[in-house]
Amino acid sequence: MRYLALVLLVAVGCGQTSAPTAPSATESAVVTPAFNTGNLPTVQFSVPDMHCEACAGKVQETMASLPGVKETQTDLSGKVVTVAVEKEAFDEAKAMEALAAVNFPGEVKAE
Repeated sequence: MRYLALVLLVAVGCGQTSAPTAPSATESAVVTPAFNTGNLPTVQFSVPDMHCEACAGKVQETMASLPGVKETQTDLSGKVVTVAVEKEAFDEAKAMEALAAVNFPGEVKAE
């Protein structure tokens, strides 16, 4: 039964409505791979409902599945997802529709 609850939490997301707490001093930092080493154009989206790692994973997975997206990076504390894109194949409006379809409405951040 616990396994089912865990699977549902991961599949659905956290459902949290408040901001996450800051990591404690004893928690180790996560090493992230280099982003956009190909120096492609980037687009940033503000995603205010992204509250936890499960949320960030869903947002990242959604964005990575879109045409023209080559790399994705989420900033959970800033509630931002950045995508490195091929400009001619990427559609910002469709990206916002895709985020809204998975219950994470977002908007393009001004550069």
